[in-house]
Amino acid sequence: MKFPECCACDRVDKGEESFVGQGGAGNRQNYEPAADPTLLRNSADSQPEKARLQEFVKDFAKCAIRGSFCEVVDPKSGDVFAASYFLDTDLRRLCLRHAAPLEKTFAELELLQVKDIQDADAAKALLPESVLKALSRGEGSREKLAVVSFLDSSPSAFVLEGSAVDRDRFIMCLKVLRLYAQTHGASAGS
Repeated sequence: MKFPECCACDRVDKGEESFVGQGGAGNRQNYEPAADPTLLRNSADSQPEKARLQEFVKDFAKCAIRGSFCEVVDPKSGDVFAASYFLDTDLRRLCLRHAAPLEKTFAELELLQVKDIQDADAAKALLPESVLKALSRGEGSREKLAVVSFLDSSPSAFVLEGSAVDRDRFIMCLKVLRLYAQTHGASAGS
């Protein structure tokens, strides 16, 4: 069963507060760039692109906090089941929940522990036989798969989005949120 009230990301309230860690906006630290500034693009050129990316990730985070429909492949059994992913308000954890009546939690993913988020082609080496079989049963499933691998050798998570575009959005935004968790989450503690 789909959740129409959770999938209405096009209608996200643009007036909602921006996501700021517990320290508040006044406690932000400015960091010097790690790369040689002469090698970077002109900052005036990158500002509109940076603002567009921030807005894109913010909209994704708002939808994910409310819950976004997806499917999950169980790496042990190869079963594909309807689920939703939820992002906590601190932007540190992604929770995968069954869409069944009880909405039982399947996995809780710490963004600080995420090693990489990839599509099926880039993550070929990480795909267990059970997941490969599940993908071969569903038409177009391979194009919708996002693989989340972890630093601590925990089993990877296999998320099927609604389309290849949704998968690419999921991958890109989770990568940005992982960086956010690494820079802001580490200073706030767990």
